[in-house]
Amino acid sequence: MNANKLKLNHDKTEVIVIGTPANVSAIKTHSVELCGELINITSSVRNLGAHLDSDLSMNQHILQLRKTCYLELRRIAQIQQYLTVESANRLVCSTINSRLDYCNSLLAGLPEVTLKKLQQVQNNAARHKNT
Repeated sequence: MNANKLKLNHDKTEVIVIGTPANVSAIKTHSVELCGELINITSSVRNLGAHLDSDLSMNQHILQLRKTCYLELRRIAQIQQYLTVESANRLVCSTINSRLDYCNSLLAGLPEVTLKKLQQVQNNAARHKNT
């Protein structure tokens, strides 16, 4: 890293082991040494806003995404009386749809039961638009 004039930010650096639950639990070490720093192994990491977990089930990402979207819907509901129907619809579409679309390619191939949680968010946003 020094050759490229890069420095490791110990506070922001995380290490994750990705594999099947059996393979991940077989790893006995709890930290990795990188550039003279001990970095703890975690069960999920965040990279560019996407939460990745050790088995790539994306459960942590979906949990955070749902939490953020429902918070936005609550905030919009609080100011909806001051908005026209058209502006409220635009606000819901721009905030919720953009969040759902970001990194959605990472969700390809996930089970229907997992994706249904995001479908519920989208259904609630559509219901919110029509009121």
